[in-house]
Amino acid sequence: MQRFMRALERFSELCHAFGTLVILPIMAVVITLNVLMRYFLNLPFVWGEELNGLLLFLLLVLSLTYTWDQGKHIRMEILYVNFPPRLRRLAD
Repeated sequence: MQRFMRALERFSELCHAFGTLVILPIMAVVITLNVLMRYFLNLPFVWGEELNGLLLFLLLVLSLTYTWDQGKHIRMEILYVNFPPRLRRLAD
C-alpha cells in the first residue's frame, strides 16, 4: 500500500511540474502574443482568451493534489484562523 501511495505522490509531483513548467509558460506566451496582436495589428486571437481559461483550469487541476499534500493550498485564512480546533480539523 505504501508503494501505491508513493506512486500517487510521484504522479502528483509530475503533474504539478508539468503544469508549472509547461502550461504556465504557454499561457504567458499566448497572453503576450494576444496583447501584441491586439495593440499593433488590432487583430487579437479569437481563441486566445478561451485557451488561457482552459489552461488556467488545467493548471489548477494538475497542481491541486500536490499543493494539498504540501499543505500549501489556498484556504480562507480570515475564517480559518478563527475556527475552534475541532472545526479546523474538520476543514483540513
